[in-house]
Amino acid sequence: MNYIKDSIEELKKATWPTKNQAVKLTVITIVFTILATLLLSVSDLVFKEGYQGLLRSSNKVQNQQVDVSDQTQSIPDINLDELGVTATDEEGNEVSVNTTNEESN
Repeated sequence: MNYIKDSIEELKKATWPTKNQAVKLTVITIVFTILATLLLSVSDLVFKEGYQGLLRSSNKVQNQQVDVSDQTQSIPDINLDELGVTATDEEGNEVSVNTTNEESN
């Protein structure tokens, strides 16, 4: 109980701002928060565009771009058995995989 009484006495000793001071400080806080938000947003946009520009200018990325507008591309024949690739289900059981380009009915 002493803690609560002591806390109340200390709060009574504190100097509180007037209503006008509180309003001014609140407005200043809001203005600086908005300015900081704008500054960080612009910085984020500049860095994002710079990063995207670096990616676009990279030869590695340019060579990896794929045109998905042509949906009739054929998949090359790959023998998964020669590659040593196996497939398993959710329980870890081995599953057979059809590796031919023929569609099954």
